[in-house]
Amino acid sequence: MLDSSLGASPSKLSARPSTSGVSGSSARGSHRLAAVLTCERLWALRYHMYIRPKAQKSYQLLGTLVHTILAYWFAEKVDVTPDWYVEKPDVETALLEDGKGYPDLIRQAKEIGEWCKRRYAAEHWHPLYVEEEFRSTLGRIVGDACPPDLRDEVITCRNDLVVVWNGEAWIVDHKTQRGANSGRLAKWKEDGDFGLSFQVFQNLHICRNQDELPIKYPLRGFAINRIKRTLPYDGDRHALRPPELAYNDSKLMMVEAVRREAAVTKKIEAGGKPTPNYAACEGRYGKCDYFNVCAARSKDQQARVLAGEFSAPELVQLPTQA
Repeated sequence: MLDSSLGASPSKLSARPSTSGVSGSSARGSHRLAAVLTCERLWALRYHMYIRPKAQKSYQLLGTLVHTILAYWFAEKVDVTPDWYVEKPDVETALLEDGKGYPDLIRQAKEIGEWCKRRYAAEHWHPLYVEEEFRSTLGRIVGDACPPDLRDEVITCRNDLVVVWNGEAWIVDHKTQRGANSGRLAKWKEDGDFGLSFQVFQNLHICRNQDELPIKYPLRGFAINRIKRTLPYDGDRHALRPPELAYNDSKLMMVEAVRREAAVTKKIEAGGKPTPNYAACEGRYGKCDYFNVCAARSKDQQARVLAGEFSAPELVQLPTQA
């Protein structure tokens, strides 16, 4: 079981590694903090017990493979070679590890990757960091308004790409998406899916308030590279304009999430049961990964679902104590 310490030391934070180790979530990134704000049980299963679905949706795996291809391509262009590239310099090995058993998805990802390379080759921006984890503390981000006991708490982000363009730095995130009925990407909506993105807010706060990986240019903002994952391939890029009020209030979200992580961990270690939030089981992007766990009609059925649909270092029954 995961070391439950959530203190300030970065050595005590460890993200669940991806298969190839090239891409994946960071140790205490926005997905983890959003999970504990959404549902205690969701957070406990995913980030305290490391219980993850055995099967990945095909479009999610395809997106992972495209991210891997682009990461290797950009890693050859950065000024400072990332550690993961030094440890595993062969993209084919990484693709075989991430896409084991799915050769058709690997082949499709390579086609999309080649389309992206041709599109990006003539653009006048230079990659600074590729798939690097950035860290900061709540104290640096929130300032004097941060509760004293949380000032040294570390939060993290992992950016697909940080680039410099016209003397300014940008965080760039790749998003593979299905096409619209027209065969092209759906029309971009300025206040659409990324209008109030906690990931965008947290990554900007961290990269603007850290000094471990120097970004020697003013960090202008966050851009989305959209990539259509079906033929005919298509793509575009959009610079986001986060609302200032929401951007500033997101600092309070991070404080509350870290505080709640500590409270849920303390409850679990005392033998308590993480509180489920059934109002969040069916969200805008579909059912929660753990829907069948919560929908089980008996403890025995719940155990069968956990054993059959999920993998973890050690599968255990959910606690029943109040």
